[in-house]
Amino acid sequence: MAFEFPLRDSPKNLVTKIEKAIKEKDGKLTGDENKGKIEISTPVRKVCVGYKIEGQTVKVEILEKPVFIPEEMIKSEIFKMV
Repeated sequence: MAFEFPLRDSPKNLVTKIEKAIKEKDGKLTGDENKGKIEISTPVRKVCVGYKIEGQTVKVEILEKPVFIPEEMIKSEIFKMV
């Protein structure tokens, strides 16, 4: 699943905000203000999401997830972080 949302802040501030939220969940962000990957462990297996910032748009793709976690739930959690 891929989705996008408008960038409401600078790319640097967005990545800093997401990185802080990810660390609170014992996750990891690798990348920069242009593109990267977010990984969060679950009891079963990890959730992995890729992102790319192009102009004023953030493009997100769910790369890996447990079968029982709905994509909409992951999308909702990402929106909570931003």
